[in-house]
Amino acid sequence: MSNIADGQPKPNRLDATRSRGGAAAGTATRRRLTGRHPGRFVYRGVGPDSLDRLTGKLIELTTSGSKQRNGDKSGDYETCDYALYKLEEVVSSI
Repeated sequence: MSNIADGQPKPNRLDATRSRGGAAAGTATRRRLTGRHPGRFVYRGVGPDSLDRLTGKLIELTTSGSKQRNGDKSGDYETCDYALYKLEEVVSSI
């Protein structure tokens, strides 16, 4: 369905749930890593999600489906490590 005002499609419920699920996974992961490994992981606002200060590796937290799309990106996505999660498990816990 299109938004007549700007011509952009309106997000559907599934997109909104996926967005919340991804945000929930990222928030929970950051909290757990910060608690277990204070100062080791640095959250990044652009590009792959985190920098591991111990190894110097960039890490992208994503689903296996999104990994393929991220892999099509250039720059840091070409060399970062990926930590995968199942969106269904995250969504069911929200």
